[in-house]
Amino acid sequence: MKFGVVPSAEKDKGFVYTTEVCRRLLQLRVTVLMPTFTAAQMRLDGLVFLEIDEIYNSADLIIVLGGDGTILHAAKLAAVRQLPVLGINVGRLGFMAGLELNELDRLSRLVQGDYELDSRMMLAVHVSGVPVSYALNDVVITKGAVSRLIDIRLNCNRRLVGNYRADGLIVFTPTGSTAYSLSAGGPVIDPEFESIGVTPICPHSLISRTILFSPDAEICMFPEQLEEREAYLLLDGKQVMRLESGMQVRVVRSSRKTHLVRLKDISFYEVLNNKMNERSI
Repeated sequence: MKFGVVPSAEKDKGFVYTTEVCRRLLQLRVTVLMPTFTAAQMRLDGLVFLEIDEIYNSADLIIVLGGDGTILHAAKLAAVRQLPVLGINVGRLGFMAGLELNELDRLSRLVQGDYELDSRMMLAVHVSGVPVSYALNDVVITKGAVSRLIDIRLNCNRRLVGNYRADGLIVFTPTGSTAYSLSAGGPVIDPEFESIGVTPICPHSLISRTILFSPDAEICMFPEQLEEREAYLLLDGKQVMRLESGMQVRVVRSSRKTHLVRLKDISFYEVLNNKMNERSI
């Protein structure tokens, strides 16, 4: 059995927690695949160091140590190969993490196959007909640094939904409902309730609210009148490109899914309450 272990060098300084995870996995007779950038600091015997792509091509399961951003990035790479992902929270909230650092004794259940998988829908993104990438949390059109609202026309299944003047629009999955959309006033959505949501960011309106669409809907956004304004496309918080007037950002359900490992018998709502209460949110 081969497990890829992908840590965040920023969150796990000196790979202290990563070393402990790897030590436990080696004791369980697991082949541990590590990124080459960790080789200088990982002092355990028996580790196999590979390039990132080789890890994802060779592993049976991916373990990620970091915050939600690290887990998001790893989950998108794993989805291409349909690999299960276990996140270990070394960040702040860690909504997507399956374990906390004080729960590493549960790693033995991975070897026994004693775990469940939560399948999460993803979004496929095209810009003016060209495939761009995938998103697990959200697809965002946002204004530039200058405080000027942008105009965005929103269509669903080629029919007009509305014209927005706002700081931007967030198209999100149920998994992403606890991320940027939540901060913008959007609702929390159970990941088992597949849907595509759209939340405006600071709209210049008294009635603009989040709208939920069918998971099979085709959502298209058209940024307009950008001659003297800036607008950018972000996928899962990462800037992808600057947009120009006339461009079309098309978002649909992806055929790919993210498979998150669940080692604890705990519901989505218990996780939500625990995380919020821990951080006094």
